[in-house]
Amino acid sequence: DWNGELVVYAHGFVDAGTPLTLPEKDNAPEIRDAVVEMGFAWAWCSYRENGMAVKDGAWATRQLTKIFGATVKSKPTYTWLMGNSLGALITVELAETHAGEFDGLVTLNGMIGGTKAQLDYVAHVRVLFDIFYQGVLPGSVLDVPADFDLNMDVIYPVIQAVQADPTGLGIISRVKQTPLPGTNGEEILESLITALAFNFRGIHDVLDRTGGACPIDNYDTVYEAAGPGLLPPEVLAMINAAVQRYDRAIPTEELFDRYYEPTGALNIPMLSVHNAWDPVVHKYQEDLYAAKVQAMGNGHNLEQRVMDRYAHTDFPAAEAVAEAAQAL
Repeated sequence: DWNGELVVYAHGFVDAGTPLTLPEKDNAPEIRDAVVEMGFAWAWCSYRENGMAVKDGAWATRQLTKIFGATVKSKPTYTWLMGNSLGALITVELAETHAGEFDGLVTLNGMIGGTKAQLDYVAHVRVLFDIFYQGVLPGSVLDVPADFDLNMDVIYPVIQAVQADPTGLGIISRVKQTPLPGTNGEEILESLITALAFNFRGIHDVLDRTGGACPIDNYDTVYEAAGPGLLPPEVLAMINAAVQRYDRAIPTEELFDRYYEPTGALNIPMLSVHNAWDPVVHKYQEDLYAAKVQAMGNGHNLEQRVMDRYAHTDFPAAEAVAEAAQAL
C-alpha cells in the first residue's frame, strides 16, 4: 500500500566510539512504524561514524535516496526529510544545499541553529559552573579526563555541590548565555547536569575533529542577565572578570564548514517541532534558525511548533509518534 512517497530519516547524536547500529533511540522505531503504516516508504541508516558526525551524516543520509531508487526501481513522487536532534541539523544541511532533491522536511527537537551555538552553550555553562563551584569537576571545558565515570565524576559531585549551595545554580540559570531550561529547581538542575555531562561526553570527539584547535569562543562575550533585574550588576561584573576565556583558534567558516552552519537558504517547506524546555538542545536553536530564514526572505517556508514539555527525546513514544506523524 505504498503511497509513492519516501521519508528519509537522520538520527541524533550517538557518543563517539559507540558501535554503529541502526538507531533505536529517540522513539525512532516507533515513528518509523507509524510512518510506514501511513503508507510512506522509510529509509534510515547508521552513519559511518558516531559523535559530531554532521558531515558524514549528511553524506550517508543523501545516499539513502540513491539506494532506494536502485532497490525499488521507482522514483518517489515526493521525498521528505525527517531529522531528530543532531539529525535535524543534517536534514537542514541537505535541504539548504540539495533542495532540488527533496520536497520538504520535518525536524524534531533539532540542533537547527548550528553546531557553533550548541558547543558555545555547553562551554558557557561549564565556565560559569567553574566560577561558582571551583574544583568540583576535574579539568576545564577543553581539558577533561579521557577516562571518567559519568556518575561518580560528574553527576554526583554536581548534585552534592548544588544541594550544599544552590546560589550558583540560580545565578547561572539567570544569565543570558546559559538560560537553563526548566520550570522548577529540579528541572533546572537536570539541565545543568545535562550540559556538563555533554562537555565530558563530547569534547574529545570535537577536538579530534578540529586537530586540537579550540572549537569554542567566549573571548569577547559580555555575560548579561537574561532579563531586567534578574541579577545584580556586581554579580555580572564578577562573572565577566573571573570567567575563563577561550578564542576559537581557526576561522569559523573553516571549522563549521565541516559541521554546517545553517544559512537560512530554505527553499522547500519545513515544519519544526521542539519541546519548550529541552535540556539537551535548547529551544533558542529555533530562534537562531528562524532569524536566518527571515533574513533570507524565506519565512514563508518555515513553520515552528513548540510543545509544552520538559524533555529532549526521552518522552512517551505515543506522544512522539503523534507529533511526528501530524507534522509529516
